[in-house]
Amino acid sequence: MMKSRLLHLVIAVVAAIAVGVWLLTPPTSARGLPACKPEPRVIPPGFKAYGKSYSEWAARWWQWAWSIPKPVNPMLDLDGDDADEGQIGDVWFLAGYLGEAPSLPVERTCEIPAGKALFFPIINLAWLTFPEDMGGSDPEHYPGDPFKWFIENEWEGFADMGIRPLLNYFMDTATELWCEIDGKPVRNIKRFREDSAVTSIWLPEDDAYLWDEWYPDRSEGIYGPTADAGYYLMVAPLAPGEHTIEFHGKMWSEQHVIYHLTVVE
Repeated sequence: MMKSRLLHLVIAVVAAIAVGVWLLTPPTSARGLPACKPEPRVIPPGFKAYGKSYSEWAARWWQWAWSIPKPVNPMLDLDGDDADEGQIGDVWFLAGYLGEAPSLPVERTCEIPAGKALFFPIINLAWLTFPEDMGGSDPEHYPGDPFKWFIENEWEGFADMGIRPLLNYFMDTATELWCEIDGKPVRNIKRFREDSAVTSIWLPEDDAYLWDEWYPDRSEGIYGPTADAGYYLMVAPLAPGEHTIEFHGKMWSEQHVIYHLTVVE
């Protein structure tokens, strides 16, 4: 059974919000975002929204998701009550259910302030480095002890891959990725695949993933480096009113989430 080393690869599938992808270059607003009509719009890959690229926002998403204590972490939220935890600035993050949900679909009801862009992965996974890994500091190729688990469990081939190739090896297995907003499907999801910028993570003592089960001497603090691979969407601010978002994806487990959102002015 895959344990500590493999569990560095954390799947967090989250709701996808979009009705389509602009095929033509849209007009640009004064804030540097494509001008938003009443229907939601996905910001194209390669476009810098609020001063950051998709890759940089992906790193920021992990910093947000792992920094929130387990009792109120949105990744473990079954009804939407914790959706506003840790939210600051002009971009809000959404999260799906971390690990195996008690039942599917997971349905959440929550409010989002008007004027907030939304950023989230459809599906993603990450590598988080702890001091016990003792292998170096280059997440592009991190040989040595971090791969000891793979070697001990006859996964020797992964030990020579390096973190980026390892993450992408598993991300290549993602299937059945789809999402809808108000009954309309998102198209061309695979063009939104991104590798996050390298970053570090602040973990609380009672973190959502319970890293202390594998690292019992761990204390709250900053850990890294970390990097990820995933499919991300950045959505310009939604129109005020009611929206229903549904997504589905498979990797090591099946995820099915429905968001009932109210955008309030």
